[in-house]
Amino acid sequence: MSPKSTFLFLLHFLRSFISPKTLRALRDFLNSILKTIKNNIFLRMSASGDQSDDQKSNPTPPFDPSKPSIPISYPIKTLEDLDSGSYFTSFHYPFNVSSVPLQPNSGLAPRPRILVCHDMQGGYVDDKWVQGGDNPGAYAIWHWYLIDVFVYFSHNLVTLPPPCWTNTAHRHGVKVLGTFITEWDEGRAICNKLLATKESAHKYAELLAKLAVALGFDGWLLNMEVKLDVEQIPNLKEFASHLTQTMHSLLPGSLVIWYDSVTIDGDLDWQNQLNDKNKPFFDICDGIFANYSWQEDYPKLSAKLAGDRKFDVYMGIDVFGRNTYGGGQWTTNAALDVIKEDDVSAAIFAPGWVYETKQPPDFQTAQNRAMDIIFPLTEQKYQALHGITFLHKPFRQQPERSVLTSEQSSTTEGSADYFAVLGDIRISTSSQNTVFPPSSSWMLEGQDIEWGGSQGSKTLSVKISWKLKDGKNLLFPRYNVYVEKQPKQPVRPLGRKLQAEREYIGAAQVEAFYVSELAIPSDTSSLKFTIQACDANGDSQKLDEAPFFQLNVEVQ
Repeated sequence: MSPKSTFLFLLHFLRSFISPKTLRALRDFLNSILKTIKNNIFLRMSASGDQSDDQKSNPTPPFDPSKPSIPISYPIKTLEDLDSGSYFTSFHYPFNVSSVPLQPNSGLAPRPRILVCHDMQGGYVDDKWVQGGDNPGAYAIWHWYLIDVFVYFSHNLVTLPPPCWTNTAHRHGVKVLGTFITEWDEGRAICNKLLATKESAHKYAELLAKLAVALGFDGWLLNMEVKLDVEQIPNLKEFASHLTQTMHSLLPGSLVIWYDSVTIDGDLDWQNQLNDKNKPFFDICDGIFANYSWQEDYPKLSAKLAGDRKFDVYMGIDVFGRNTYGGGQWTTNAALDVIKEDDVSAAIFAPGWVYETKQPPDFQTAQNRAMDIIFPLTEQKYQALHGITFLHKPFRQQPERSVLTSEQSSTTEGSADYFAVLGDIRISTSSQNTVFPPSSSWMLEGQDIEWGGSQGSKTLSVKISWKLKDGKNLLFPRYNVYVEKQPKQPVRPLGRKLQAEREYIGAAQVEAFYVSELAIPSDTSSLKFTIQACDANGDSQKLDEAPFFQLNVEVQ
C-alpha cells in the first residue's frame, strides 16, 4: 500500500468512529508522520534487490481512462480534469450514461422527506463495474419506496454516481445526486482557483451541470468543507446559485443541496441546524443537509427559520453513530422520531453500516431489520404508484415446490403460489407484443479490437456498438449479448453441419458492450456476436431475428 493509500485508509477508518472536528485535529499529526512513512517505504524498496525480473518489468500500470478496458465508474479528482472535459473523451464515458429516465412529474412531495447518502469504503467498490461484477453479495438497497433522494458520496472532488444506482433509483421515482466536495489543504487550493472570480465560479458550475445532464442524474450535493476568506464568500454564493439555476434550466426538477459546513463568514464550523450562519446558502439552493451532531431542539428551530421551506431542511443522521443524536446504529429511529415530530426532512448518512460492520446473522436479514426499526410498518409511507407491497403474511405460509424465478415466464392458466425474498413479482397482460426493429435496421461496429494469448491460446477484446440506421433514438433498457464461436470445419464427415453453441456473455444498459479477453478455441474461424434487445416489460427479441456482428478470427 502506498503512503497516500495508507493515509487515506487511516482517514476512512477514523471517520467511522471520530467526529469531523476531532478528526481534523489529528490531521497535522498524520501529516507529520506521512513523510517518515514515505522514507521508510522508499528505503525498503531500494533495499529489496531480490525481486524477480517479471516483478520489476511488469508493474501494475496506472489507470488510464482513455484506453480500452473493462468499463468502470470513477470520479473526477482534480479541477484540471473537470476543466479539460477529458471525462467526455474517455473510453468509459458512454458506458456510464444512465438508461432509465426519471418519470415525468417526479417532483418532491410537499411533506417530510427521506434523503439517503451512500458513503461506503471510499466509494466505487462493487458498484463500479458497469457491466456487472462477480460479487453476488454486494451491497444493495431494496427499500426504495421509502426514499425521496439518493446521494452517491465519496471523498473525491467530483463524485459521479455509477449508472446502476441511477437506473435503479429512477425506476422507483427517486432522484439521484452526485457530490462536489472540497476538503483539507488540497480543497482549499481548489477553492482558491474555483472562486478566483465570478466568471470562474460560473464556469465550474456549468461544467458540473453539463456532467449531470450528460450522465442522466438529477443534481448535486455541495460540500465545501474548508475554511475560506470572507472575501471569497460572494463568489461561493455565485457558484452555488449559478449551479442551481443552470441545473433547473437544463433539467427541470433537478436539485442542488447545500451541506452544512463552511459558514457565511468563511469559517469551517458545522452548525448542525439551519441558522443565520448558513441560511444565505439555503436561500439559493434547493435544500440544506444539516450536519448530524444536532441537539433535540435543532429540528424545531430549523423548521421555524425555514418557514414554508421546512421540508427542504434535511437533518443529518449518521448511522455509524458518530456524535449523532440518539446514537445511530440500531437506535437510528430515535433521531427520526424527533425529526418527524418537528415536521422537517431527514438525511440518513452511511446506511451501509449494516453491510460494512457485518451485522449478524447476514446482510439481508440485518438490512430488513434496520429498515423495520427505522420505519415501522405502521408508519411506512408509499410515495408513488410504482407497485403494490403487501405487508402481511400470505394465506399459505410455505411456497409450492415449483418456484418461478426472475427472467422466466409462465403460460399456466389458473392460480399458483409464489415466494419472493428480494425484487418484485409482476403479473401483466398485453394486447400486443413489442415490435422490435429487424436485424437489417441496425448498424453494428467493432472497435478497439485487440487479439491476445500465448502458447496456442487466443483471446479477443473488442468494443461492440450498435445503433439504428435511420438515426432514431430508440433505446431499450437492456441488451443481452451472445457469442457463437464458429468452427473452421463446419461440416462433419457424414455431411451434417456443426452447430456453434450460442454463449451468453453479458448484458448492456447502453448501446455498447465491451468484450474483455474472450477465450477462443484453436479451431474457431469466426465469432458471431448477437445483440438481443429487451423491453421494459421483460419481452425480448427472438435471437434468430436479432442483429449480429461477425468477426473473423485473426490467423497467427
